[in-house]
Amino acid sequence: MTTNIELFSSIDEDEASIINNGLNALVVEDSKSIRSAISYLLKQAGFNVSTAVDGVEALHLFMRNNFDFIVTDLHMPKMDGYQLLQQISQISKTNNRLVRVLVSSSDSKKTTILKILEVAHDAKKLLPLSFLVKPWKELDFYTQTRNLFPNSMELMALGHQITQLNQQKKTASEETRLIIGLSETDEGIKIELGCDQELSLESSSISEYLDSLENAIFCAPVENYIFCLSQMLHQSAQSMVTLLLLIRGLADKHKKKITFVEAPPSIKSEVERQGLADIIKL
Repeated sequence: MTTNIELFSSIDEDEASIINNGLNALVVEDSKSIRSAISYLLKQAGFNVSTAVDGVEALHLFMRNNFDFIVTDLHMPKMDGYQLLQQISQISKTNNRLVRVLVSSSDSKKTTILKILEVAHDAKKLLPLSFLVKPWKELDFYTQTRNLFPNSMELMALGHQITQLNQQKKTASEETRLIIGLSETDEGIKIELGCDQELSLESSSISEYLDSLENAIFCAPVENYIFCLSQMLHQSAQSMVTLLLLIRGLADKHKKKITFVEAPPSIKSEVERQGLADIIKL
């Protein structure tokens, strides 16, 4: 399995301003290279990091330590990520213990999304959970992590990392993908859209995304959905308006309420130019 984690391309460990945030993180990943990569990124953000190679080891560590944040894969030996999340959810509810979780997986099938959302919906107060689709970049990882700690002053170091990464020129190409993050908030399910390449509305990736949206995400027992568009800067406004209309149509079909947030100015202008402001509310 390959990942798009560019460890040393953007942050120099000697130059980065690393401030310990006092938060404890557990990385659960059976791949040694990915486990090391995620550990490195968390240490750059100031976390104290422990690691586990599977769900059994992770659960043992979780019961003996006070972790604030868990980053876990889904498909692992002995105990997979689903079972681990269910166990952590039960412990959290029993002990009234808050722990934030970031699921990092290349598996974005409909059944996977539904399982993740079920866990998040069942224990969202004590188990704030986000889903990050592999392959991802450092900016994706840091942004999702920061979103899980919206009011934490301890994560000031992440602001430095995100600013650095935002300022870099993006030169590496990647496969078309749309969902880079998925989480459940008090306001509803938040879906982070992101793609560095120009979208083709005829591509199989778009069709797969719309299929997942209709048959998995919109099937969750949630009424409200928030689509974040801040990472769609590289897309033509016309293509984006067409995509938003398709999403709007699916939401109406399934009687879901949707909100589009953080849209780039070019998309807002195109929506207004086409007279669609009442349909696509930004």
